[in-house]
Parts: sequence; structure tokens; C-alpha cells
Amino acid sequence: MAFVYRLILNHWELAKKFTFGPEYVQGTWIGRYSNSAKELRLTVEHFEQTIDGLVVRGYAFTDQSATPVVDWTSKAASVNASLGELTFSYNCNNNENNTKFEGLADFKFERKHASSAPEFLNGYSADLIGTHGRFRNRERLMSRKHEPLPKAWAEAKK
Repeated sequence: MAFVYRLILNHWELAKKFTFGPEYVQGTWIGRYSNSAKELRLTVEHFEQTIDGLVVRGYAFTDQSATPVVDWTSKAASVNASLGELTFSYNCNNNENNTKFEGLADFKFERKHASSAPEFLNGYSADLIGTHGRFRNRERLMSRKHEPLPKAWAEAKK
């Protein structure tokens, strides 16, 4: 039974939406932040949500190039529906200066009511190197599917 349930959950979005309810964050999220040099960065995050957990794969771009300048993958992620929060730690690669580091992200849900899934995430990420501080980011759900990066980058530019 568990195998069948897992199979249905992984291939049928309505079942996933029903199962996760207000914790449902699966999909492509787009947003923007300013880095420590006050340069605009567009973000695309793919949230891969299964019964086993959540993996966040993120990318930051300039508004001039669809090639990621930074990418990250979550190490541990937690969704708290009652508080309306998403928190995760991540490993990050800065492709501009060829460095690797870790960080933390903390987002609050923006949703119609406490029993619905979020439509926007509002929060910050903080790299655990140097004194860069927090980078504020507001993201919106673009799609429940994993959209190709060039398409999501173009949508984030709008």
C-alpha cells in the first residue's frame, strides 16, 4: 500500500496538493534580491517535495544573463504550516569567484488563509561567510512544475 501511495503522490499533483495541504510548496519559485555589492540578482528555485521531504535547488542570475552566477542546494529543509514558515540550510557555489560556502534561509508564507498553500514567500537568506548579512528576497510561485531555467529567468525579469 505504501508503494502505491508513494507512486500516486509522485505522479498526481492533486494527490500531492491534498496530502501536503498548507505545506504544499512544490514547484518553481521566482524572486529577486540585492547582494552585498547592491547588485540585483534574480532567483529561480525548484522545490522538489515528496513524502520523504523537501529539496530546494536554487539559482541566482544577473538581469543580463541566463547563466547562473550562484547556485545552491538545500541540506535540510523544514516546512511549518502552523507558523507559515519555510527554513532550510544550504550548500552554495559562487560561480563568479569560484567559492563554496553554506548558508541559512528563512521565509514566511503569504497565503489566503492558514489552511491554504503559500503563493508568495517573503524572507531572507544569510551566507555563513564574511559579514555580508542577510539578503532579503520575495518569491512568487511561477508554476507547480519545474520550469526550464531560461524560461523561469525570463519570467523573473518581468
